Parts: sequence; structure tokens; C-alpha cells
Amino acid sequence: MRDHLRWLAEALRIADSSQIDDERLVAVRSNEVTVLAQLGDPAAWAAAERLPTPARSVKIRRQLARAHINLADAAAWSGHHDRARELLTTGGELLSDTDVPFLSMLATGTKLRLDAAGGRWATLEQDGAQLIDRAGDMAYLTADAWVALSWLAIARDTAIRHLDQVQAAAPEDAPLSCVRGGRGRARPKSTQWTQWTR
Repeated sequence: MRDHLRWLAEALRIADSSQIDDERLVAVRSNEVTVLAQLGDPAAWAAAERLPTPARSVKIRRQLARAHINLADAAAWSGHHDRARELLTTGGELLSDTDVPFLSMLATGTKLRLDAAGGRWATLEQDGAQLIDRAGDMAYLTADAWVALSWLAIARDTAIRHLDQVQAAAPEDAPLSCVRGGRGRARPKSTQWTQWTR
């Protein structure tokens, strides 16, 4: 992890000290937000504030959408549900004139988890099934749907079947392993998760 952070710091230094085009600069800044958010580092919020305002360029808007959706994903996992929804709204607006199925499905999966955790269950089964069908060969993107369906199914004694699908879809994902509880071995080791939630 230290090597990744060192390379990120170097990329940020170069981006800030040289004449690179706006798309590359926004890509580096979006990577900074994503890395910090996935580590549970509270500095992700400040990094997000440093992102530029949306531009006309589709490529730049795509990078900004990526940053917002990745931050929403991490925020949802750490209990910042209102902020996660706000970030998803912004990310969706930025994606409106682009075609990035991966980001769109990641946003949908995050929303499904938020809906499940927030008691918005009216269409959850249908929405989850649609994402699973849409993901096709990208099995990793079905994991959030299976998590949401698992949470919904807990009261119906069918949760184990859905949790087994989480294991199959994303066996190495630390947050998802926590969702599986005793059915998975991986656990996030960073103490920054506690700082992130303060």
C-alpha cells in the first residue's frame, strides 16, 4: 500500500508542477479521491473539494463522475448515507452525456445498498435483479446487488443464498467480506476506518 501511495504522491507532484492537459490533471485528482476514500482516510473529503467544477468536455466530466461515484461507494460503506446519495446524484448528472456502463452500474449498486440500509424496499428486489442481469459477464458489479438482496432477505430466512452469491461475485473484496461475516475470512485491517466515520 505504501508503494501505491508513494506513486500517487509523485503523480500529484508532477500534475501540480507541470503543464499537463486538463483531462490528465482531473484524472490524477480523481485517483487521489478514490484512493483516499477506499482507504477510509478522511482527507478524501478535502480532496473532493479540490476537484474542478464540471466542464463541457465529456472526458473531464467522465473523470469527475468517477471520483464522485467512487467516493459515494466508500461513503455508503462507512455510514455517510446522506452524503453518499448527494454524491451519486452529482455523479449521475455528470454521466448523463457519457456512456460508461461500469460507472453507471457501480452507482446503481451503491444506491441499492443505500436503499436496503435505509428501508427503501418497494422496488429493491426488481432493481437488484435488473442490475444482476445487466452486469452480464462483469460479475464483480453484481456483488452490491447481492448484498442489498441479502439484507432484504434476512427477515425471510433466504439470506444465506444471497450471501453465497456475494462470495462468488467478489471473493477478495474486504467490505463485502465484512458483510458476509463469518462466511468470509478477509477483514479490513486499516485503523483509518474508525477515523473516517468520525
